[in-house]
Amino acid sequence: MNIEWSQVTSGAGLAAKKCDVGMGAMTITDERKKAIGISDPCMNATQVLLVKKGAPYKSLADLKGKKVGVQASTTGQKFADDQAKKYGFTVVVFNDLSLETNNVKSGRVDAGINDNGVLYDFVKDNPDTQVTAEFNTGERYGFATKLNDANGEKLLTRLNAVLAKAKSDGTYDTLFKKWFGTEATS
Repeated sequence: MNIEWSQVTSGAGLAAKKCDVGMGAMTITDERKKAIGISDPCMNATQVLLVKKGAPYKSLADLKGKKVGVQASTTGQKFADDQAKKYGFTVVVFNDLSLETNNVKSGRVDAGINDNGVLYDFVKDNPDTQVTAEFNTGERYGFATKLNDANGEKLLTRLNAVLAKAKSDGTYDTLFKKWFGTEATS
């Protein structure tokens, strides 16, 4: 089931029984740990800069006076908010990834910031866009379950066991290479 991202990261969707596990590009943060149960890390991530192909924006410094799109309730939004004043750009928040990326394509915003995995994937299908910068934010992804809940704890235990087994027997590396085209760094 696809639900609004903030419903997963806040724990509201889990509490309302809209889902039992939240899986996606979810960065583990201290704030999220207060609202949801989170698995062991399953992948490393960074934030990247998406622009229209040929745009002159290669760094945050190039965005002075420009509009930068972000997805609501993401670490990309937090990163952009933290950098906006220093570099002089305006953050424009979109409710989901497709709105963010399509507003970059249409020129409503000059650039977008989001997770490397989703934006590199977007560029593959949208050759009129490109990623021009990567920001090493030290993020790690995990899976979400309901916090302080017996079933949530059981799910976390099982997820962590499956993840550990896949990493130890090579399955993780094989799947990572298949789906991301590169060696795993997690």
